[in-house]
Amino acid sequence: MSSDNGARRGLAIAVCVKFTVDLDQLRADPATGEPDLAHARYLVNEFDRNALEEALRLKERHGGRIVGVSLLEQEPPRDLLLRALAAGLDALYLVMHPAASSGDGFTTASILAAALEEIAAVHELRRFDLVLCGDAASDTYDSQVGPRLAEALGIVPITYATRLDVSGDTVVARRLLEDRVHVVEAGLPVLVTVGSETNHPRLPHLMHILEAGQKPVTHLALTDGRDLEQSAPALQLLGMTAPPTTRKRIVVRGDDAGVVTRRLVRHLQAAGEVTL
Repeated sequence: MSSDNGARRGLAIAVCVKFTVDLDQLRADPATGEPDLAHARYLVNEFDRNALEEALRLKERHGGRIVGVSLLEQEPPRDLLLRALAAGLDALYLVMHPAASSGDGFTTASILAAALEEIAAVHELRRFDLVLCGDAASDTYDSQVGPRLAEALGIVPITYATRLDVSGDTVVARRLLEDRVHVVEAGLPVLVTVGSETNHPRLPHLMHILEAGQKPVTHLALTDGRDLEQSAPALQLLGMTAPPTTRKRIVVRGDDAGVVTRRLVRHLQAAGEVTL
């Protein structure tokens, strides 16, 4: 596998993976209204699953190797790492940094760029042919990390790709806009962001699940001389609270569905919830 000029032996692909809170299961602390992150369930970011699937499809067509990189404040449960590996990664690199939870796209992109450069060196690459990211993170939806990462790496970004292929040293991508399909081409290396319209992530086969436990997970300590302690977030989250809600806990009982329905409607009318 090589990203330099000359005979190509498959694609060198890097995928940025974020582990996010499962928003469907997230609950607020009743005392403070703040998200109860201590008991929250985490998963692989939804759009990053599309990026993993697209990387796997490209590998199946062109050969090569897929590595993942994740910026974290603390290491997630082992089962989450295995899910990412089972989805198609050949290796996963974890970069631990307190700025991971800041949501600052510039800081995140700067740290990921340094990580990708070191990972490329580990694999004896000048740089990766393709860097794939999800269009956004399901917990922030700011869509900044992908384009900022491309800028930090000095490569071309293609955002919101709905179809992707590689022909020789050229990436061909389709972008579905409101009133047209936009087809773009760019020479490798390229960063591409993808989302739910790009593909449908497959369920890993049993063999992939079993193999995931044998794949390497490496904690990466950046050693290129960059002072990551100076990578202080430019944005600061002051707070996040859920609006207060109260339940009236009114129970409507009865054996006749029509009677129960009329009683329920009367309760809703009295509360001002419906007007008839």
